[in-house]
Amino acid sequence: MTDTLRALDEAIQAHIASAFEGSLVDGWILVTHSQTLEKHQVSNYRIVTPETQPVHVDSGLIQTGKMILRDSWDDAFSEDDDD
Repeated sequence: MTDTLRALDEAIQAHIASAFEGSLVDGWILVTHSQTLEKHQVSNYRIVTPETQPVHVDSGLIQTGKMILRDSWDDAFSEDDDD
């Protein structure tokens, strides 16, 4: 594991430990978007995970994240809020 990836892993572990007492992170995934600063901006999407994390864990985390986002959008635009 590179020093940068190790620092990211430690930061994620520390954040979750402080935000959710008693929780242990056993998998994580970071999805990023960046753009070139050239005249023709090009978007780049990257996924960063721990080096030894199996791809099935990556896939499961992405699927779960999609469900959480979908549910949060459903809740945000619920018909019950129109009252």
